[in-house]
Amino acid sequence: MKILILSCNTGEGHNSAAKAIAEELERRGVESEIKDSLAFASESFSRQVCKAYINLTLNLPKAMGATYKMAENNKSHRKSFIYTVNSICAPSLHKYLEKTKPDAVVMTHLFAGEVMTAVKKQYDYKIPTYLVSTDYDVCPRFEETDVDRYFIPHEELKADFVARGIEGDKLSVTGIPISHRFLSKVSQDEAKKRLGLLKSIRYALIMTGSMGYGSTRELVDLFLKSAPYNDGVVVLGGNNTRMKNELRERYPGNKRVVVVDFTTEVPLYMDACDLLLTKPGGLSSTEAAAHGIPLIHTTPIPGCETDNLSFFSYHGMSIGAPTTADAVKRAIYLLGDEAARERMLAAQDQYIAKTSADELCKIVLKDLGENS
Repeated sequence: MKILILSCNTGEGHNSAAKAIAEELERRGVESEIKDSLAFASESFSRQVCKAYINLTLNLPKAMGATYKMAENNKSHRKSFIYTVNSICAPSLHKYLEKTKPDAVVMTHLFAGEVMTAVKKQYDYKIPTYLVSTDYDVCPRFEETDVDRYFIPHEELKADFVARGIEGDKLSVTGIPISHRFLSKVSQDEAKKRLGLLKSIRYALIMTGSMGYGSTRELVDLFLKSAPYNDGVVVLGGNNTRMKNELRERYPGNKRVVVVDFTTEVPLYMDACDLLLTKPGGLSSTEAAAHGIPLIHTTPIPGCETDNLSFFSYHGMSIGAPTTADAVKRAIYLLGDEAARERMLAAQDQYIAKTSADELCKIVLKDLGENS
């Protein structure tokens, strides 16, 4: 048996969800393969589409928000321009499916869902298909897709998906799939020892996200000025070389500032730190809440992240901060209030599914007649 997983490079969250599903399938002895859905047109096409999306997100966030809102309010049954563009990938994907003959296709991005929908319509292609929602809302244009089952993050969102035009009996509540690495913890002292962090400093973890949205330098500057002298920051800078160099040049030798290059040890850094500041990406927020770390959500990218923030803050799983000053103020408050941190951790434990990849794979394999 073989499962094809289709993702998209508009943000690493979708790829992380795809990897979590592949990890779980491998654990069950099922072969899988992850492919970039847009690369079936060409690698250049994928890069151009993702670059345009990221540029719009980072440089014109208000335009991004307005575009998202227009799509939310659009009640037309006509296929969107986005669907038409994604359909370019359909012929090559169809050829690949005919060649490799997977038993099912799981998609972790709307674009992938639209490409697969075009394949099914243009070629009358019959294969079990599944689309994963990686945000705590209904992404506009989900209703353009035609798949056998939708995996959604929470029971409370069912009515929203149905209102968007998706059949209720196609919805399965699994949570957002995350890696098993986020399901185990070590003590804070042990984590600090492994990472070479000082036991005497209480750290706030800052994650910039794969697109580097927001001003990390401003956040670090204000935190160091406002927080007690024994509080510091750990910045996971990923591939953002410019930001990392800027911070290292600004704070050479400062033991309160730790700047980390790309790392696979994110869960260990969460164990070492007392809270996390990050934008409200659906996947990264789920990983944090499943692992159990108090959470300050910084300014969201308008659209899905706005709804993620609303869901998390409404349920007490995070505190939202519309400005950098608010983020610092609320981080210092949360660091000083152990009871508030414990309440937040309890809410995360209540509302976030920890075995989502497991549940998702069980359903897929059961549909395929396998003993899961």
